[in-house]
Amino acid sequence: MEKYDVFICHNSQDKPEVGKIKSSLQSQGIKTFYDEDNLIAFKKWKKQLQDHISEVKAFLVFISNNGTGPIQHEEIDFFLKEVLPKKPEIKTGLVILPNTEAGIISTVKNTFPKLLDNHYCDFRKEETNPMNKLIWGITGIYPESQSIITQPKSLTKTPQQPPHADSISLEGIDYRELTELLSESKWEDAWENANYLTYKLMLNAVGKTQGDQLTKEDVKDFPCTDLYKIDKLWVEHSNGKFGFSIQKEIYLSVGGKPDGIFNQSIWRKFSDLVGWVGKDANGCNFFYDSEEEFTFDISAHKGHLPVLIEDYQEIIIDIFARIEACPQFNKDPLKLLNSHLGFQPDTSAIKAVEIINSLPNI
Repeated sequence: MEKYDVFICHNSQDKPEVGKIKSSLQSQGIKTFYDEDNLIAFKKWKKQLQDHISEVKAFLVFISNNGTGPIQHEEIDFFLKEVLPKKPEIKTGLVILPNTEAGIISTVKNTFPKLLDNHYCDFRKEETNPMNKLIWGITGIYPESQSIITQPKSLTKTPQQPPHADSISLEGIDYRELTELLSESKWEDAWENANYLTYKLMLNAVGKTQGDQLTKEDVKDFPCTDLYKIDKLWVEHSNGKFGFSIQKEIYLSVGGKPDGIFNQSIWRKFSDLVGWVGKDANGCNFFYDSEEEFTFDISAHKGHLPVLIEDYQEIIIDIFARIEACPQFNKDPLKLLNSHLGFQPDTSAIKAVEIINSLPNI
């Protein structure tokens, strides 16, 4: 079993920020165990976590205002009760993410008093260069140059700006973070974090939270404005390479229909074109089913992203059907007018649209 320097124990809601710190650690040659990167498909995930927790040199507990998640809670409890008493040499400590309130820290410490034994690394105090201190705590060696380790871009403190009207959907979903991640496409893990956040925002748009699943029923009535907003962000920031609407075009090009009916033959052709198929040791094709198998950068096949990893085979064709039904995706002015009016326009309105369509482009 491969051994790692650090086990990154975190709440899944903090992945975008924790992922940046993980990348900075890896850039310094520190081997990190991070669930999305290192869990092996088709093996019991809990046993894998426990096996690796027992073999690391350092166990880092990341906390934020999201508190500790249920799986994170189990990881901490297992480590403190089963591992640390047998291997007290393992370095242990809290890593406090930006803007974490004092009450959250107190709650975590009261729940796990053994974490009080060690000093913590505080990313709320940017002036103390917490990244260098984190490296120092893990390796025992302080970076020779203050400039070697820099704050991950998403963790630097910037003045809080009021949200632009376009950033908040009618369902109250805030798209500022997704916009920021997609605009940082050259930053390592940006696409992966954006992909993860896309699924989270889609859950929020149908009134669900992290840990729930997006169902066919959810997609059938998915808010058109939110689906259009998510797709538009992906299409614009990838220069037309990624997005649900791009995937729909590819699906139609191989004979698919946007009717929500699954067709195995069409699915195979589509999956191959967007790069969701691999080959095993025997040369047989298989469909990807874990994050580590997908490519989260601009070099991926056209239509490769976003991918709703937990549900993509079951849900994506329903998304295509929803796109077909949403007027925001339809360029026909008459259908758009019908949608906005809420009823079929009279003959004079139809005639007006026909005249507009007949006018030459200026």
